[in-house]
Amino acid sequence: MGTVYLAIHPKNQTTVAVKVLTADYQKEPAILERFLREAEAAKHVSHPCLVKVHECGHHEGTYYIVMEHVVGRQLSDILSKDGPLSPMKAVRLTRQLLEALSACHQAGIIHRDVKPTNLMIDSSDNLRVLDFGLVKMVDQAVLTRMGARVGSPRYMSPEMILTGRANERSDIYQVGLILYECLAGKPAFPDSRIHEVLPKIVSQPPPPLVELNVPCAGQVQGFLDRALDKDPAKRFVSCHEALRYLPSMTVVSGEAGVSGKIKKGRMTTSGKLPVSRRTSLTARPRLSGSISTLKPQPALSLLGRLRACFGPPVTFRRVLLAVVIVSLWVVALAGVLRLLVSL
Repeated sequence: MGTVYLAIHPKNQTTVAVKVLTADYQKEPAILERFLREAEAAKHVSHPCLVKVHECGHHEGTYYIVMEHVVGRQLSDILSKDGPLSPMKAVRLTRQLLEALSACHQAGIIHRDVKPTNLMIDSSDNLRVLDFGLVKMVDQAVLTRMGARVGSPRYMSPEMILTGRANERSDIYQVGLILYECLAGKPAFPDSRIHEVLPKIVSQPPPPLVELNVPCAGQVQGFLDRALDKDPAKRFVSCHEALRYLPSMTVVSGEAGVSGKIKKGRMTTSGKLPVSRRTSLTARPRLSGSISTLKPQPALSLLGRLRACFGPPVTFRRVLLAVVIVSLWVVALAGVLRLLVSL
């Protein structure tokens, strides 16, 4: 598809990455024009987890993109050498990925190629999204003409296989595959042969995480079931909605195992912020292993609110409210007694 070069920007003397497309892509002028439009739009998309696009264009028939140079490790390299991530880190990176893709979608850009080799973990242990998928429409046109299939087969969504089209929900499907692989330590569809993996993507769900003895399997399975649904209409509508239902992982500080195991800690999907000495990722709704529980938490009942008045911590407002409630009960009880005496 192209070659990436490390270069020095002549204006500010900073190190940049320059992606140069090969000569095969010059045969599709209409597609290349669209590529330049999307690349130009990407220059104005700003998010900490997105690799910044500095400029794009063509010179003597050669098309190129100048991007920020990121120092770090590819997620694919981390998973292959270090094994699965801890649940806390996997969810944190998934949250960053959804936030970055949401910024792309709001700018009208679909990534189309979210996979571990396009994700970098930088020196600050934060996720960075590479490429934006800007060359995917060019790749599609050229390789289709050559009779080849575009993309890594195991990370293609069912609709991309069946129709060749992608939208926001296709990116969300690929996010589900990333979270699955981060927790399981292997792809959801590990088959390497294209004639084996494509039918499974279209018709079979990946093995449940509980069968792989993955920590927190019950907490994230409902999220994965919806993100990886074969029918795009049944997935999350947007990255913003997916973020609302992404579970929170809370583990006592220092007790999360680097291989994804939890040592003497506990995990919860509660949306409340934890007390000190705990680290958590903010989430709103409660999520369990069933898709039917994907709904916001209900408000406290009246009885629950009354119980909360008498519970800790003790404040002047709660004491005053308790006195008022007790007084009302006494007045009501006295009225009932007078009525009984009169009878």
